[in-house]
Amino acid sequence: MRHTLDLLAKLRERNPDKAERALAIEMGYSDTAFQQVKKRKNMSPEMAAEVAARVGEDPREWALQAIVESTHDPKQKARLARLLHAIVYQTGLLKNRLRKQRRA
Repeated sequence: MRHTLDLLAKLRERNPDKAERALAIEMGYSDTAFQQVKKRKNMSPEMAAEVAARVGEDPREWALQAIVESTHDPKQKARLARLLHAIVYQTGLLKNRLRKQRRA
């Protein structure tokens, strides 16, 4: 399963000339926002969606992933992960992802 911290790494790869603090400020967050994300090991759904959009990923999918990651109870996390899979499948996000993988 992918993790929202992967988005942060992708953002840094796409903007190698900018510091994390500068990127955070440019996106409207505090200069320590990305440091806090790394410390907590998850992003807010809003931030995940915005970063995903900036790196060319689907913001809806990543917002849902951030919701799952923010849940600490293992049973609830498993239920949310199943719900995420159902939502992704029903909304066609899975079909879009499969199409992209086939093209690559």
